[in-house]
Amino acid sequence: MPEAISQAVATTKGEVLRDSNNELAAAYFSASCGGATANIATLWGGNAPPYLRGVRDEYCTGEAHHQWTDVISPARLLKALQTDPRTNVGERLLSIDVLRKDPSGRAEVIGIEGNRRITVKGWDFKIIVGRALGWNLLKSSRFEISRSGSNFVFQGSGFGHGLGLCQEGAHVMAERGASYQQILESIFPRRKSSAVALQTAGDLMWESQRQIGTPTVLLEHYKIARAGEAARATRRTLHSEAFNINYPSAVDQREVEGVAEFSRLQPQVAGRAGHRRRSSRPVPCSGNLHQ
Repeated sequence: MPEAISQAVATTKGEVLRDSNNELAAAYFSASCGGATANIATLWGGNAPPYLRGVRDEYCTGEAHHQWTDVISPARLLKALQTDPRTNVGERLLSIDVLRKDPSGRAEVIGIEGNRRITVKGWDFKIIVGRALGWNLLKSSRFEISRSGSNFVFQGSGFGHGLGLCQEGAHVMAERGASYQQILESIFPRRKSSAVALQTAGDLMWESQRQIGTPTVLLEHYKIARAGEAARATRRTLHSEAFNINYPSAVDQREVEGVAEFSRLQPQVAGRAGHRRRSSRPVPCSGNLHQ
């Protein structure tokens, strides 16, 4: 492993990203936001926490995926649209227009006219076309549509959904001397990076699963962790034929044994049509695969 990566891992060991309610962050990232990160509500629907409503990010403007142009023939585009009922307008394609953009410049609603006229979410349109014609086309939903002769011309910016951290922008910020805290704070407003030295990623996952059933235990654990009253959370290791499973001591060993057995049988189960086994809930662990 390169020394820089080892140093970065060591420097941030035990740190997690939390929101203003002290909940773990939904830390999305994409290759390039194209100049503004996306709002999760207008992109995928539902409610958007304050830190996922989009921010301006000019750091990626000179990078590889900031601007792109795709020219697609009507016949090829029609064939792609016919692969999904949400965009199938029949046997002919007359026009495609961006009817509404969100504040980040992404196509929120697209109108398609053919034998019939339909509307579709911009992200759904991007996915449907990409799935049919290749993901090198329509790299994001941040685009405009025009015509060149009979062809459809998509001029856009960004690569990926654009939510959260822009990797190309973060790379530029780091090159200019920004710390990782400054990078995160610029992308995730009203969030904070807080060290929870006594909790591993697995411990945090397990606590979130137990939160509904045992809130008192959860709060006490966090209080101890934040006060630093113990040197380290106690963990155990279960050795099996294929795995070493490391898990918090508070987890019932029988549940861990069940996960190990399920993992051992999974290749066999996958080959049986209609047969499926499920673990009752995930057990957070870290393991080394022997085979």
